Amino acid sequence: MSGDRIDLGVLYPDSGPVSPIFEAARAGIDARLGAVNAAGGVNGRRVVYQWRDDQGSPLTNGIAARDLVEQRRVFGVVELSVAASGSAGYLAQQGVPVTGLASEQVWSQDRNMFAATTATDAAVDTQGGFVRDQGGSCAVILQTALSAGVSATASTYARSLAAAGVQVLGTVTFTTGVDDPVAVARRIVAARADTTVGVIEPKDLVAVLAVLRAAGHNPKVVLSANGYDHALLRAVGPQAAGISVPVFYRPFEIGGPGINAYLAAMRQFA
Repeated sequence: MSGDRIDLGVLYPDSGPVSPIFEAARAGIDARLGAVNAAGGVNGRRVVYQWRDDQGSPLTNGIAARDLVEQRRVFGVVELSVAASGSAGYLAQQGVPVTGLASEQVWSQDRNMFAATTATDAAVDTQGGFVRDQGGSCAVILQTALSAGVSATASTYARSLAAAGVQVLGTVTFTTGVDDPVAVARRIVAARADTTVGVIEPKDLVAVLAVLRAAGHNPKVVLSANGYDHALLRAVGPQAAGISVPVFYRPFEIGGPGINAYLAAMRQFA
């Protein structure tokens, strides 16, 4: 930090198996900081950032964080990642403030980490209760392979389902370009699951769901960890019908001053 500038570091997966989920991350940061700087910055200081690709890997995340702090001398770090645990201990030791997406337990443990939501290992039956109320009783969870962060999210859903009395029949991995939607659909049918929970790319979940429906197996409940995206609807249309996506913020369609300010900043600065 200098007399006229505050330097931030940004860590997010620009590559790797979870990168499609975060492809809009930097646009959001550009919009927020652009609006702050247009209003005079922070106490007259302009806020700028440098970013690093952590590939969704805790090891890479830790290496990138050290580079930002020790070589780039950033004041704070924004972590839009499922692998923040890779750098959490180091950043806490250095006293570096961190904000971002709380997708791991570490966000509720370190006093230097701040987020709009918290992550906990305790069983919370919110998602499971939704599945149960929609008529689901037994579920298969689809998750991307080779990602500790995604595995943690899948485990959170499994605990939530179990807490609500929904039986978890198993977890099936699916990676774009590697796994066949037909083979995955067969495993879901064989398990006799009436619920499918996707912790994978939404378009992949749509592909699996299309195969299931073509085979006459229409799940009672389909829950996707992400996919609140108009572009997805434009791309797949009615194939996405029946998929429920939880959001922890005000939906854009509701509008309001906050949403309007966000959209204006995105149009101007992103």
